[in-house]
Amino acid sequence: MALHEVTHALQFGAVEWLRPHLAERVRALMADLDVTIDPSRLTRIPSGDDVRAFVDAARGGDLATFLLGDAQRAQLDELQAFMAVLEGYAEHVMDAVGLDLLPDLPELRAAMDERRARDRTGLLRLLEKVIGLDAKLRQYEEGKRFCDAVVGFGGVAALNRVWDAPECMPSPAELSDPLGWLSRSQ
Repeated sequence: MALHEVTHALQFGAVEWLRPHLAERVRALMADLDVTIDPSRLTRIPSGDDVRAFVDAARGGDLATFLLGDAQRAQLDELQAFMAVLEGYAEHVMDAVGLDLLPDLPELRAAMDERRARDRTGLLRLLEKVIGLDAKLRQYEEGKRFCDAVVGFGGVAALNRVWDAPECMPSPAELSDPLGWLSRSQ
């Protein structure tokens, strides 16, 4: 099992509120989604404007906004910020602890980062956005940047405050403002 996955196992095993909180956030988002299907829309051929709007939303990484309402989008943003911290913390631990375990970790990290950043064809990028793979890769990057910055400013003890309570998790805006989160979390 990779160090990243071991870190997740430790997170979920040591943080009592983590599993039920995550389950509740997903349940709330799913319950709030209006999944009614208008049968007349299934038989209608999409217009050029419909297709253009869908492709533009997918190209811009804004497909969820295209498909979700404002309330659901806010819930999804909060859930994505939560997942970014979960993933970023594991990435941070992998780099911090892994160096002692794997002398060639910098080369492995560089290869992983290169693979994640590698240019894809337009169609593959569109497919990644439609199925959400690009969001997962952004979660790793945003979460790791946040965790690395918090540790850089306040040490591991400061970063570990994210596990004190669900309210201690950074907001979507705080992912880009680690100092703001540090101020709030003290």
